[in-house]
Amino acid sequence: MSIGKRLKIGLINSAFRVVAVLIIVMSLYIAIGRQLVSKVDDYTATIQNLLSKELQIDLEIGSLEGAWEGFGPKLYIQGLKLGQEFEVGSVEITPALLSSFIQGRFVAANILFSDIRVMVTKTDPDGGWSLADLIVKSGGNEAEETAGVSVKQVFDQLQPLLVQDKLELMNLSIILALENTTPLIMQIENAALDSVYDTKKLSLSGWVFSGHQTANIEMVAELDQWSDAPGGRVYLSQQYFDWSDWVQFLPESLGLSRLSTDMELWLTLDGGKVTNIRSRLDVPEFEISKDQRKLSLQDIHTEVTIELDDQETVAWLNDVQFQYRGMQWKNSMHQVYWGENGFEMLSNRLDVGLLSALGKVFTDNPALAGLSPTGRLLNSRVVWQPEAEPLDRLTIQGRFEGAEIAPWRGIPGLKGLGGYIDMTPGRGYVQILPSEAWLELPKVFGAPVYLSKTHGGLSWTWSQEDGLFLASDQLETEIAGIENLSFDFSV
Repeated sequence: MSIGKRLKIGLINSAFRVVAVLIIVMSLYIAIGRQLVSKVDDYTATIQNLLSKELQIDLEIGSLEGAWEGFGPKLYIQGLKLGQEFEVGSVEITPALLSSFIQGRFVAANILFSDIRVMVTKTDPDGGWSLADLIVKSGGNEAEETAGVSVKQVFDQLQPLLVQDKLELMNLSIILALENTTPLIMQIENAALDSVYDTKKLSLSGWVFSGHQTANIEMVAELDQWSDAPGGRVYLSQQYFDWSDWVQFLPESLGLSRLSTDMELWLTLDGGKVTNIRSRLDVPEFEISKDQRKLSLQDIHTEVTIELDDQETVAWLNDVQFQYRGMQWKNSMHQVYWGENGFEMLSNRLDVGLLSALGKVFTDNPALAGLSPTGRLLNSRVVWQPEAEPLDRLTIQGRFEGAEIAPWRGIPGLKGLGGYIDMTPGRGYVQILPSEAWLELPKVFGAPVYLSKTHGGLSWTWSQEDGLFLASDQLETEIAGIENLSFDFSV
């Protein structure tokens, strides 16, 4: 027999021996594995204590079973409870044995949670929210001073779960139970979190409902550097839903009293922070209020782009449409900057009546309420500085047209003016361009007086103590039967 044939036969025999050894090892592995898995329920108390210590919350396991399927084990947990508010019907865990051996820690190929119920309730006046035995706070420092934990701490506690290869959720119910409101329920039918190296891919679908209203929700996300500072993209879609019953639990400074939304949202994350937001936003109803003063808008539509950093936030609102007091406002554009010192808005077109109504809600200025200015403000700049003196917090600059003010405390009403304005609630200056206007002074004239070719300058100051001071260095107009009138006055 030649050397080549002997070598070939030797290789074949070696291969058969290796296969035979592998079969024997696999048989022993499966036989031993079946025996060990079948006794996993003996360790229920040990695993329960381990998980309670790891998550730092009281945890109860109803039953624990093991089974062998194919070439690997599966674990089944039934009746998992965290306090009275967090219940999981069943958990199915498929270990990734090779990955666990290589990484030196437990890794699951798949974890499936089914029939989950979470009750969230408000527990204390300083903003705590109870999730089972946790009091969830928004800030980390608060958690050290109270019995609660911060949202970041909860996330950190869940890290061992989130690093698994795949997580699945079925029938997750999150119930938000707040005093004097109908419970808000978010039902997630299906959700999956897949790992591809250091990238997480998330998808979920479900709905949110309360009382007689229901809205579908969907979310898709792809995030990198998950465990450190995640970056990536998130998409969220939500059908029409009225949130008015729950806006009372938002910060009071927002002044929201009614809010309903229908939206699509795209988020970009970088280094663990949201850096860009794009949204198609429809708000059928929106209302802000303060001390019984209200402002309501209907049928709001806009496309929003927001860029965020540590110093300021910049937003662009395109194709803004809304309904205010029965009038439809369409196709305006706005750029907004805001930060710690307030906000600034640049606009191609604004409704003066809307700005006036907004000022009346937040400042309770009697002059603003009495004069009730209306009209259109073009190519404008609006600045809000909350730390300034009350009468200097709001600044409005721009060109106006179709302006109108009502007669108030001896001040004549005017209608149809156009020009330029630079004002705050406490002081201001108006340059009137040649306009065809109407003057209304009920105690002097029985009917409004037509003013032709009205132009000039007008300034004012206002204070609670001294009232309104009105002055003009030159104001000219024409009235029927009088060729020209020129004023130089202060009141």
